[in-house]
Amino acid sequence: MPSGLASNRLVDAHHHLWDLARPGYAWLRRDGDPGTTAWIGDYAAIRRSYLIDDYLRDAEGCGLVKSVHVESGWGSGDSSWESRWLQETADRHGFPHAIVASVDLSAANAEAHLDRHLQWPNVRGVRMIRMGGFSDPAFRRGFAGLAERGLVYDANLRPEQALELLALAEAFPATTIAVDNLANPATLDIAYLDRWTAAMRPFAGIPNVLMKVSGLGMADHDWTIERIRPWVLSALEVFAPERCMFGSNWPVDGLYSGFASPANAIRSIVGEFSSDAADQVFRGTAERCYRI
Repeated sequence: MPSGLASNRLVDAHHHLWDLARPGYAWLRRDGDPGTTAWIGDYAAIRRSYLIDDYLRDAEGCGLVKSVHVESGWGSGDSSWESRWLQETADRHGFPHAIVASVDLSAANAEAHLDRHLQWPNVRGVRMIRMGGFSDPAFRRGFAGLAERGLVYDANLRPEQALELLALAEAFPATTIAVDNLANPATLDIAYLDRWTAAMRPFAGIPNVLMKVSGLGMADHDWTIERIRPWVLSALEVFAPERCMFGSNWPVDGLYSGFASPANAIRSIVGEFSSDAADQVFRGTAERCYRI
C-alpha cells in the first residue's frame, strides 16, 4: 500500500467515534455482528471505544484541519445524546466541526427529533444507516423537513439503488445529498466499476448530489493505488472535483491501512488533474457542503 504523509490541508468528510461506556452500539459489542463481519471482514480490532484522542493520534501529520463525524450505528430510538456528546467533544478539542446525526426520518415524530439534535450547533446533517428506502412515503415526509433546517442528508446505498436516490434528489432539489463511501461498491473489480459508473452517470446533472470518495478499503481490504485509481477517476468524471470530497471512514478503514495511506493515494490520483482539483476534494467541497 502507499505510505507517507499527506502534507496539505485535509478536511475529513467522514469519520466515526464511539464510547462503549455508553449504551447502544450493539454491532461493536461482544462477538460483533455477523452481517458486518461478512461485509467488512474481521473487525475485532475496532470493537473498543474509539475517542477523539484516538482519532487525532491516527491522523497526526496528515494535515487534518477539520472533520465531519457521521453517526456510528448507535441503534434505534432517540440518539440526540450522541450529538450532545459530540458537541461536548468539539467544544473541548475543536473536533469534529460538523455532526451528521442519526434520525429515523420515517418516524411520525421525525421533525421533533431533528429539532432535538439542532440544540447542538455543530449538527449539519442526518443519516439513516439503512440501505435505500428512498421512495418510502413515511421517509419522504421526514426528509421534507431537512431543507428548511439547512440539513444535509448522508445517503447510505448500493449502486443498485441509485435510481431510487436520483428520484429523491430530483423531488427535493433544495436538499443537499452526500453519497457515503462511493455508494458502497461490493468489489473494486473493473467489471463492477462499469456497472457503478452507469448507475452514477445520471447524477452528473443533479447538482444537489455530492460524492464521498471514502470507504474503499471495505470493498478491497488489500487495495493498492493502481486498484483504486479508476474508481477515483470515474467519481471525478461523473461528479467533478467540486462535488467530490475525501473521507477517511476511520476507524473502519483503519482495519486495512494507516490513515495517511488512503489520503496520500487519493491525493496523488486527484493531483493528476490539478492542485485546485485536489483542494476541492480535500477541503473545499466538504467545507461548502457542511458549512464548516
